[in-house]
Amino acid sequence: MHAVLAVLALAGQSDPNADYIVGVGGPPRALSPTGKLKFDELNVQMVAKSGTTSYDAVVSNPGARVKATLAIPEYGVQQAPARSHFKSLSVSVDGRTVTTRRVLQTGGDRYSYSHSLLWAFDVPLEAGQARKIHVKYIAEPGFSTGYGHQVKFLFSAGKGWAGPLGKAELACDLKGLEETSGTTFIPLGASRLDDRLEWSLKAVQATETSDLRVAWLEGFLDVFVDGRRVMRQTQTPFWDRWDNPLGPIPPKRKGHDVFLAAKAIAGWCDASLQVVTPGKDFRLKRGDRWVQVMVGSKILRTSGGTLAMPGVATVEGDVVYVWLAPIVEALGGTAKFDASRRVVDVRFR
Repeated sequence: MHAVLAVLALAGQSDPNADYIVGVGGPPRALSPTGKLKFDELNVQMVAKSGTTSYDAVVSNPGARVKATLAIPEYGVQQAPARSHFKSLSVSVDGRTVTTRRVLQTGGDRYSYSHSLLWAFDVPLEAGQARKIHVKYIAEPGFSTGYGHQVKFLFSAGKGWAGPLGKAELACDLKGLEETSGTTFIPLGASRLDDRLEWSLKAVQATETSDLRVAWLEGFLDVFVDGRRVMRQTQTPFWDRWDNPLGPIPPKRKGHDVFLAAKAIAGWCDASLQVVTPGKDFRLKRGDRWVQVMVGSKILRTSGGTLAMPGVATVEGDVVYVWLAPIVEALGGTAKFDASRRVVDVRFR
């Protein structure tokens, strides 16, 4: 029997500046009959950087002949709940491609997901027959949440089977992550060889405590100004938490600079922030030095001439976002990312 692979393109346009994997999947779910079929084996291969997941699942029928309906689960968090966040999805049974049909479930039933989709397909099973299901999907990047990136595999979504999953082998490829990335993973107990994490699990329950998550940090941990810590970052996998009056977007490292709210710089560096033209021009002043920011422009007017930022200044509501190093330079200091400690070090003396 020859294998046929067809990829169904699903995803629409995504934010070109985004870096957070939105589409989240898991093992097959038994929609019907429930509690009758066995989930024997699972072998999962994940690639963290690209959001690619592929797996082989072996399911079997200990009872009489049945036409089963299975489904590949998908969870998403963006504003349009009817749209898939998989760039692509392919499903085959014993090497032959099957057609999936979409079932929308509004109100995601776990974590903060706004909705879930089920990609359903039919699988006939004779009495005592085992079948091999191959699935591959690529999750699209979504909105940016600051420094945190993570990929997940939700065992808790694979419900409807007779008992727990017999055994599971999982691997996650970490190639392409920065050397300074801080990586955490759940569940614990993985073996690591170079850029590869591996798990070997047995009797896996379809519960949230079984869910796999690999998270990595390409940002920074703390910010120091003249040796004084002005910002401390959490070291848990939830780096997207940002409860701060400085604005809706947390400070984010890009290369060796940081993109953040001008209000943050003013507060950290004992500078004043003045709105020259609402939504258009802003001025920061520290002592006798000043710098004027124009929304949509890379060029800074300063008390000493002009400077260029790596990217343009943007505004969200009444909060203007700029690049740290050139602003600090205009105000008479330096700002550097210390890769060995993953901290941002600002100096005025």
